[in-house]
Amino acid sequence: MPSAKACALRAIEIDENNPEAHALLGAALSMYEWDWASATREFERALALDGRISRTYCWYGSHLISLGRYREAAHAVRLAQAAESQAASVLVNSHAAKVLFVAGDCQEASSLLLRIRNENPNFYLTHYFLGIPEGIVGTAYRPAIESLQKAADLSDQNSSVLSLLGSVYARAGHMSDAENTLGILLTRRQEKYVPATDLASLCWDLGRSHEAFGFLEQGFEEKCIFLSWLASWPPLIDLSRDPRGLDILRRMGLR
Repeated sequence: MPSAKACALRAIEIDENNPEAHALLGAALSMYEWDWASATREFERALALDGRISRTYCWYGSHLISLGRYREAAHAVRLAQAAESQAASVLVNSHAAKVLFVAGDCQEASSLLLRIRNENPNFYLTHYFLGIPEGIVGTAYRPAIESLQKAADLSDQNSSVLSLLGSVYARAGHMSDAENTLGILLTRRQEKYVPATDLASLCWDLGRSHEAFGFLEQGFEEKCIFLSWLASWPPLIDLSRDPRGLDILRRMGLR
């Protein structure tokens, strides 16, 4: 993210009316620096310069979720879908579904994800996002595990997918599978980057609350991207309701 911000600033120096540069700067300020007011200004500037760029709406929608402005976030991602020259791409649609689900439009999000899955069965994010209403918000654990195992296979065992799969294992009572998944992620983290928020959510579902908040603090220090959705993202919401989670939200300027 620091390099993205630097690229955006250089682009704005060259052309202060570059809408994509302002959008990228807004994303960096929101997701990494947690400078909410400045990020909002950059997104608004980007959209004023060109309101036809789907990526800007996607990033803006994520920013609005962080701020708890769910209705506006849902509107933003619908505009992202409309901004595509033809049918919205699978990436834009999957992002829209994620935001719509978090914003409370669960039926629309689920219908969109099922349509994407039917049209693009090998796109891992669809299976990943389906695992959340199935196994985190809901209790359809078997379908959730199937969705997330498929997502893991398609994504070369992506860490965030494995974390969510481990959480569903734990919620379904498959504790040995959940513990094994945590072990895989801890070993991997010794060799390469694994978001601390992934470990925090899995530890929480395993009943290891002290370790969960230890990793959440590491996520704060690392400025994990998903930390800005701490109060909104279903695998993390329960942590945000604990006084320790509320303190992190306060330090991020979200309370």
